[in-house]
Amino acid sequence: MKSRIFIGSSTESLKIAETVQKLMEPEFECEIWNKNFFDLNQSTYDNLVQKAPSFDYAVFIGDPDDMVIRRNTGEQTEKKIAPRDNVYPEFALYAGILSAARSFFLLDEACGIASDLKGITMSYYADQEGAGTHDLIGVGKMHDTGDRSERRGTEQFCR
Repeated sequence: MKSRIFIGSSTESLKIAETVQKLMEPEFECEIWNKNFFDLNQSTYDNLVQKAPSFDYAVFIGDPDDMVIRRNTGEQTEKKIAPRDNVYPEFALYAGILSAARSFFLLDEACGIASDLKGITMSYYADQEGAGTHDLIGVGKMHDTGDRSERRGTEQFCR
């Protein structure tokens, strides 16, 4: 039986999510959040919590969707591009349920990230503007050993 991967992203990052799915299949069974994932009459949070145990891994896409103002020291601020806010708690939720070794944050290398994630090794990709393709660094390094007790974690996924 193939290992199952949940792929989470913002609506704006669906092309990246689909690229990840194409790279991971046929070795894994991948499910993107927008493909009939959510049940009717339930909250997004409840659906995420209830369905998380049915997956072996989770990948969350951090694409440069938003402009944020970050405070430096004192009164100085700077503008940075960052992933959509909902991706952070969803990644944390799956890291808590599946474990950090089975939950991955795939980040556009142009993005800034929340300070709480700066101590976590990330996998990055470079957006090849105008080419219509994405150079997804590290995505192809995740391989299933076939034995749930011997699944490889972050060392196989991150660069």
